[in-house]
Amino acid sequence: MKYGFSAHPRLAAPNNLPKHFSALNAFSYKKKERFMDWRILGVTFGTIFIAELGDKTQIACIMMAAQSKSPWTVFLGSALALVLVSLIGVLVAQALTQVLPLGLIKKGAGLGFMLLGLLVFLDVM
Repeated sequence: MKYGFSAHPRLAAPNNLPKHFSALNAFSYKKKERFMDWRILGVTFGTIFIAELGDKTQIACIMMAAQSKSPWTVFLGSALALVLVSLIGVLVAQALTQVLPLGLIKKGAGLGFMLLGLLVFLDVM
């Protein structure tokens, strides 16, 4: 882990204290926090990008852009809709993880996908 100010070696802490603790940072000891985890950002982007390629949303955007002759307006409308849907998903997930264990949430999502798959298979949707 990376921590704040590194002290000069002669000011190092006694052996019974953590290596990142020293006399100079004793009163300002604080783990550096990052606003953005770039790895999670990249994985999220890649997953959503691949999942959305060729799905019904993209096909609907293609049809709307072709019919309206206004592709930038369709792009802006679809981008705003996807941002709002993503925000709702993140907020719901954050609320659910406060009251339910993650394993139960994953199982519920899996059952939901299986139900949708069954409905598509049976040609109900």
